[in-house]
Amino acid sequence: MNIPQKLQHPTLALLIQAPGYFFDYGLIILGVGAVMLFMGREIGQNEYQWMQAHHTNRAGMPWYKGISYGWDAKSKLDFVLPAICCAAVAVLLG
Repeated sequence: MNIPQKLQHPTLALLIQAPGYFFDYGLIILGVGAVMLFMGREIGQNEYQWMQAHHTNRAGMPWYKGISYGWDAKSKLDFVLPAICCAAVAVLLG
């Protein structure tokens, strides 16, 4: 199955969240976990982009550069869309 690029993260987040339907507060807990997974992934990508741009390694990088560097529209959507989808499912089914 070929899922469009913009829908891959929300689809995976909903698949991660789905087993939570059978547990108390499971939709919320697994939904937050799924969103944090994608947010951590984007922060890690921003860290590597900063290190490549400044020709350094992780030891020479300030701790906050993964959060403050390199956020474009695509990287923002990569965790905002899963957050919206998981929140909607948690509200509607929770």
